[in-house]
Amino acid sequence: MRSGAPWLKSPPSPSSQSFALSGGAILAVQVLLVAAMEAIRPNLRPSPLDAPTIGALAHLYRGEIYHSTTWRTRLDNTTNWAVVTLGIALSVTFSRSEASPLPLLLAGVLCIIFLIFEARRYRYFNVWRARARLDEL
Repeated sequence: MRSGAPWLKSPPSPSSQSFALSGGAILAVQVLLVAAMEAIRPNLRPSPLDAPTIGALAHLYRGEIYHSTTWRTRLDNTTNWAVVTLGIALSVTFSRSEASPLPLLLAGVLCIIFLIFEARRYRYFNVWRARARLDEL
């Protein structure tokens, strides 16, 4: 074994490697680190909403969604009534060849009434839906 070969030398001990940094260099490194941390820190401002206010807003939003769902269900009911009424009128009218067409006229009148109900209900549904969307912002 040759002692002059670089691959045969033992690695230097940690105590033999020393970095001589002056106090000014350490301070400069610390200032750079602080500046880097300030640059990446988000600009956090305290929220004007405290926990009770956020809880109240969550309950308000849940209530608005409930109202919107209720009005949507009422719209579905009115549509179902119109479809069922028309189905019954068609069944009765075309069940026999000598059946009267009067049920179709009555069903038409009822469908117009249901349409008026649905138009009114849709206006209220649209108000509740808009209020719920406003709360989402």
